[in-house]
Amino acid sequence: MEPVEWLFAYSTQEASHVQLFARVQSAIFEQLVVERIKPLAEKYDCILEEGGGREYPDITLRDIFGMEGKIAIDIKTSRKKSPNTIGGFTIGTYLGYFRTPTQKVGTIRYPYGDYAQHWIVGLCYNFEIYEEQVADVVEKGFRITDIDVIVQEKWRIASRRTGSGTTKHMRSITNIEDLKMGRGEFASQEEFLEYWRNY
Repeated sequence: MEPVEWLFAYSTQEASHVQLFARVQSAIFEQLVVERIKPLAEKYDCILEEGGGREYPDITLRDIFGMEGKIAIDIKTSRKKSPNTIGGFTIGTYLGYFRTPTQKVGTIRYPYGDYAQHWIVGLCYNFEIYEEQVADVVEKGFRITDIDVIVQEKWRIASRRTGSGTTKHMRSITNIEDLKMGRGEFASQEEFLEYWRNY
């Protein structure tokens, strides 16, 4: 699949300071992605449902003409570790609803198996600290730069490694070019499911 290029721009020439906290940055990105997907849902005359809180997925597309099942879209963000690498997105749990696809278990909107496709929209970015002179005071600010957008099915960017910490989550591959092109560690969705459901 060819990489997707999205331009994120303000409607004015003024830039805004960005909060230091990663969850604030993620919330900004999530809202931008939702606003990009809404017109597509309207164009293809399907229903878009936004997830709540820690629910999977962030976006559900359903009642899609000519398609059985729903589409899950999960939005992920990661700061870059180098110009072409990230630490890896956490791309979902390998327990709970993932292992019981016919049941609505835990924090999923519909049973996992109701979704015909599971997509990741991932945003990789640099987070910079800069200084600017305001009157007689030097103020520090924070900004996001050099954004790369990944749009791929989950299995295509999955690795065989878990997410960081003690969470029971799968992790993506880490090379940005490989993420864009969907060159993960599995040859098929079936291989991905077999590995992680038996992990």
